[in-house]
Amino acid sequence: MSREDIREENIREEVVKEEEIVKETWGTMSVWKKLEYLWMYYKSWLFAAVILVGLICLGVTMYKGMHTKVLLNAVVIGGDSHSGLRNHLPSMRALERRMGKYGSAPISRTTRVAQPVRRR
Repeated sequence: MSREDIREENIREEVVKEEEIVKETWGTMSVWKKLEYLWMYYKSWLFAAVILVGLICLGVTMYKGMHTKVLLNAVVIGGDSHSGLRNHLPSMRALERRMGKYGSAPISRTTRVAQPVRRR
């Protein structure tokens, strides 16, 4: 055996001993000590995992946003009056039935509706 082989064998033995020590002590560690150990030795890997999950979520959200067909964008100005809702609820229900095949959201009683512009 050469010196290089002996050094490699010694390093392997040391690594195996350290792994055995960690396995033995891991069972006796409290949860806080386990978290401290993971944070101390695997901090960069934990950051990488969090960033990877964040990028995957961002990518999925962007993909869904790009492939979502927008049928209607609406802006309600001065829609703080609840009294007009009772007058317009039947027409809103009819609109909802007509738009139902496009997957509209149900109209709730808390929906705010602006007063219609009256023509003369």
